[in-house]
Amino acid sequence: MSSKLYLGHRLRRLRRERQLSQTEMATTLGISPSYLNHLERNQRPVTAALLLKLAELYDVDVRSFAAGGGTHTGPEALAEIFSDALLADIGVPRYELAEGERIGPWTAHRELLRRPAVSLYFLAIFCYVGSEQGIANWISKFLATYHGFNPQVEGARAVAMFWGLMTVGCVLGLVLLKLFDSRKVLIGFAAAAILTLTAALGGGAALSYYSFMALGFVLSVMWSVIFSLALNSVERHHGSFSGILCTAIVGGAFVSLAVGWLGERVGLRAGMLLLYVPLGYILSIGFWARPLVHNATVSVRELLAWRRRPPSSTVLEVRE
Repeated sequence: MSSKLYLGHRLRRLRRERQLSQTEMATTLGISPSYLNHLERNQRPVTAALLLKLAELYDVDVRSFAAGGGTHTGPEALAEIFSDALLADIGVPRYELAEGERIGPWTAHRELLRRPAVSLYFLAIFCYVGSEQGIANWISKFLATYHGFNPQVEGARAVAMFWGLMTVGCVLGLVLLKLFDSRKVLIGFAAAAILTLTAALGGGAALSYYSFMALGFVLSVMWSVIFSLALNSVERHHGSFSGILCTAIVGGAFVSLAVGWLGERVGLRAGMLLLYVPLGYILSIGFWARPLVHNATVSVRELLAWRRRPPSSTVLEVRE
């Protein structure tokens, strides 16, 4: 059966956005007003020639405009439309997801959930996001309660720097993974996070203030390491596994709520001691993780030499 695209509601919306009547739009497209009326009422499919005119006259992105329209739609419908000779110059590539990238059926999820490693890494993501949110959500309150900082000035600045330094830490983490085994990186930064949290909770005003900022930096490196170790622990169904791992971000709500609940009863400083539990679990991952493939590492000298290499030499090496 031939695939067809019915895009009446999108045509009508486009016409109204441009404040055109059916007669005016039909004239510019070179069709009759009655034919445009049929198109808008989904009584006629949109042809490849018409899609090309819409792209030329109204600066419409053909792929996004045509995606998901009509009764016969999807990748096959779009592939048939774009195979028309009139659209040959657009050059829409065909991309097939690898087996491991696809979200598998429920049988794949059941197979994954039977594996102990899946539960362990789910808990790891739960603990990571819980630590991140459990710290960030209580920084301002802690500094105001124990050190007299203004929550709208110093407290807000500390929170902003916490999140800002997380970006810097993510970049550094990518570099470190080229130099060291991922498990060693995780152990080092998990230990650093525990020590920095200790300084933030037990240090003086200035030490506590800057330690909370630094926690964003040391925490951020761990996210990509945990996720890569998790995916590297199974042979297949990586798409489904990624979905399972992403649901573990609910840890951010649970841990932060638990810290607040304890803080109301035993004091915020004592309540934030709960954060040592998820950080300790993350630290343990570096010792029990068994990745199927170890990340390739280079020396600092090799990394610097690669960075200094001119683009032309890189192309020559690839060709060889």
